[in-house]
Amino acid sequence: MLARRSWKRLGILLLLFAILFTQVGSVYALTFSAGGAKRDGPGPFAGGVAVQGPIDTTSSPNAGDTITSQTFTQITDDFYDLLDGDQGSIVFWITPEWDGDDGMTHRIITGRSNSRIAIAKDSTGNLRFYDRSQSSILTVDVSSWIAGTTYLVVARWDADNTLNGSHYASISINDVHTYGGTSFGTTYVADGPLQLSYKDALFSPNALIEGLTIYRRPLFDGTYGIDVGNGDEINQIYNSGSGKDPTLVTGSWDVVFALPTNSSTGALATGTGNAWTHPHASNLLYTSTTNTGGFMMNGTYTSDGWATQNGDIQTLTLQPDGTEGVDTYTAIQAPTSNFGIGTNFTTRNLAGASARVTLVKFDLSGIPVGATVEDATLSVWNFTQIATTAGHSWSRILDANADWVEGARQGAQALSGETCWNAFAADGAGGITTPWAGDAGGDGGQDAGSSQSGTDFSATAMGTFTSNNEVVGTEYPSSLDLTEFGLMRSSNNGLVLTTTVNATYTFDSSDSTTAANRPKLVVNYTTPPTVEALATSEKIFAGGYKTTSSAANQGIYYDKTVTAGNDWVVRAIAHSDGTSIPKVILYDQTNGAEIG
Repeated sequence: MLARRSWKRLGILLLLFAILFTQVGSVYALTFSAGGAKRDGPGPFAGGVAVQGPIDTTSSPNAGDTITSQTFTQITDDFYDLLDGDQGSIVFWITPEWDGDDGMTHRIITGRSNSRIAIAKDSTGNLRFYDRSQSSILTVDVSSWIAGTTYLVVARWDADNTLNGSHYASISINDVHTYGGTSFGTTYVADGPLQLSYKDALFSPNALIEGLTIYRRPLFDGTYGIDVGNGDEINQIYNSGSGKDPTLVTGSWDVVFALPTNSSTGALATGTGNAWTHPHASNLLYTSTTNTGGFMMNGTYTSDGWATQNGDIQTLTLQPDGTEGVDTYTAIQAPTSNFGIGTNFTTRNLAGASARVTLVKFDLSGIPVGATVEDATLSVWNFTQIATTAGHSWSRILDANADWVEGARQGAQALSGETCWNAFAADGAGGITTPWAGDAGGDGGQDAGSSQSGTDFSATAMGTFTSNNEVVGTEYPSSLDLTEFGLMRSSNNGLVLTTTVNATYTFDSSDSTTAANRPKLVVNYTTPPTVEALATSEKIFAGGYKTTSSAANQGIYYDKTVTAGNDWVVRAIAHSDGTSIPKVILYDQTNGAEIG
């Protein structure tokens, strides 16, 4: 089986902390303060946590029930072991002992910090959602709630990305979704435990809470949220009002905290069915000093067994104008003349008395280092119509003629350093400073002009095309040999265009006044992502990497062989830049199919 990480948008930065292939095992119990009670309730669990204030609300503070979790442990910034201040969901079933219009405030979920995520019913009959800066950003009218009736509440948030295109928070009651909040606060500080209570008896929840489940991600409602392939998760948890354990819908590995409870009624205590968590630290799963039991934890991505996956095909199109373009030709009949700014270039039989050679160079720096070229096509357009049928060849210029100069003349004597038939670099006075590599005598004879195969240019053609009396403005595309193109990429000296027919063939140059007919190179390529170690400030664990993508479906992948019938959990822990959609793909290599 192949687990492949890929991405759907361009230009992203992804901090990848961990991907785990873990056989299903135990979870970890939490300890709650003593004195809590569990009662039968109409929700999907065997028992619910009863959180009640005193009958006499004038008594001293803390007289009511206090249900608290262990104190949160900060991992980094707003990321805590039992709640992520940047994004997540809180799911619970509530059976209030009050009507929604009772005129009282009931703090249902809160914490001990001035910056906390909280949910409360206020004295005006609204259910309020407080962001991580303790600001009320979303209200839903629950004045019609009836004491003894059970309601499913799902609160979702994403501080970096809007949930529905406009809002950062949502409250769903019985599968009806309300969105709000133009931000989600600036800072989250969890300096104490999660509480199903409040210090003042006046604000006690006075309710039965069942199935409290906290996720690391916003659940999917069929339209909005993070879709991990479960369908409409909130609808399934609501289950037409009869309710369903959230983890039976979503699985448990996105859950950081859960207070179901699914054990017998009675005293709330540590143990199976009372409360459990998959805290972030449990991802470590060390099995030895060198193997974490998971991946993306230490070393490099290659030492952890990962390889890069190229993304979707990207296209580079080059059709430069006279300012950016580099092209000219050499002509034995005008041996000291340069043609660098002409609106056309020509080619003619290399062995003839009127031999001509075209030289063209494209800037290939737009092809990223490490890219794989899938195909490349070079096109020219005819400037004149010639009745004679001819074959033409593109060949890469060899290093011996590197850095030839296009020149700035049109049929006039080459200036110092410019090319002409006689000289790779002319002296500006009709003489030769540097001869062409193939000019054995260095005297500008028949073997000058960059005309010698195997010395001036590669003996292996990179591309060919045939012309046969087509009308002016006809395109002649050449599919380029990728081996030769790759050699040119590594040492880009440009190409020559040659023919063996004793006739003059003329094509538009980059200086052509017809922009669409200038020489054009189209390169289709794929690239792997850039994978780097995390900076110290970015790390959650000792290791981890960040990947930068420039195309869809770039990423890293890991091959894992599994035995049929075994249960495995594949879990990704990552942080994106807010513009990307991180994705994990499971691919069955045996049968050649994507399975999730």
